[in-house]
Amino acid sequence: MKIVGIWLELPVWQQLLALSGFYATTVVAIHLLAFHSPASGWTRSFKGVVAPFFVSVALIFGLLLGFVAGEVWHRNTDAVQVVRGEGDALFALSHLSPDSDPGAAKLPNLILAYAQSVVGEEWRQMREGKRAAATETAFTSLLSAIVAAPVSGSSGAAVQRARFDAVLKLHTLRETRLAIAGDRTDEIKWTTLLILGLISQIAIAAVHALQKLDISLLRDMLLALQSALLYWTEQGEAAKAKLSYRADDCPTCNTASDNAYAHVSHLLDRL
Repeated sequence: MKIVGIWLELPVWQQLLALSGFYATTVVAIHLLAFHSPASGWTRSFKGVVAPFFVSVALIFGLLLGFVAGEVWHRNTDAVQVVRGEGDALFALSHLSPDSDPGAAKLPNLILAYAQSVVGEEWRQMREGKRAAATETAFTSLLSAIVAAPVSGSSGAAVQRARFDAVLKLHTLRETRLAIAGDRTDEIKWTTLLILGLISQIAIAAVHALQKLDISLLRDMLLALQSALLYWTEQGEAAKAKLSYRADDCPTCNTASDNAYAHVSHLLDRL
């Protein structure tokens, strides 16, 4: 499980490189086990494995892969929405705290200090599922300043209420962001996914690589290739220059030259 956790912490390109290396290694191991090991006779003794055998395993692998990918995309979407919402809340607070308002003279600097603390300190610590004490202090100072801001004018109460709503929304979004950052991926799902991928490889190898070839079909294919090679060798450049094919040029059969259908059927039967 620890190895899977380390793999999940890698950048995307390193994850893909490690995944490709893992499955390439398993392919080589399966090939060596099946054809170049003391157990090759035993592994190649499995007969009668039909093609639908690997479909069921691959189907389960594909379904689990779809579920895990959907969960990852859903988390990424939630994280993007939370960060954008946090930015909107900061923008709303800044808009409700103009420099012309003497009662909110300190708020713009406190909003800027909070944003800088989030980007400069807390963002790095989120990779470890932690929160920054400096960001917590900056938010507390911002909240205290909003509470202590005097209410002036006929619209002062409405503005102060809007500030409270914005700062509470900012607090909620920050906690949600930290919760998403601290939520560790279930390594059991990824381990199961990797194992199912390996089983799918073994199933495909059992169906396609370990089955005995049809010797008669192979013999006919070789004869047809030999005949084609003989034809092109004898005709040479003359055959290429004609840009046409006559049935009586074929050395593989005695079909009449005017019976093209029978000629083609004969060749298909040989293949």
